[in-house]
Amino acid sequence: MGRPSSKDVPSRLLILKYQVVLALAMPPQELISNASTEWKDTERQHLAKAFTDQAAQFTSSMKAHGLWSQMTKEEKEFAVSTPFNVKPQQHLNAMWSMESAVVLMWAIGMVELPRFDAQTDTEMLK
Repeated sequence: MGRPSSKDVPSRLLILKYQVVLALAMPPQELISNASTEWKDTERQHLAKAFTDQAAQFTSSMKAHGLWSQMTKEEKEFAVSTPFNVKPQQHLNAMWSMESAVVLMWAIGMVELPRFDAQTDTEMLK
């Protein structure tokens, strides 16, 4: 991936948005681990398949729109991960993508830049 230009902002913004959406939809690994101790193997497999299918659908969509090739290695790794195999730092990094998305939206005049000491509201991505 070369140095981005202003022409890359819309696609970069979409990639960041979808990273945040995936992170919000993915339960933290420790929550799944704690909850799944009571589950049957079939329940665990069903949930794992649902998340794997979701990752495949996301990947397919990103490729269809020409965005997959613009994603970083780390973004791709997170996109195909599930709550069963995601690293906590990957999940955290994806959540922090929201801050980058807001800066890009501010740069193109879509939003006001939030206060420096305030967490960005995910509603801004709508």
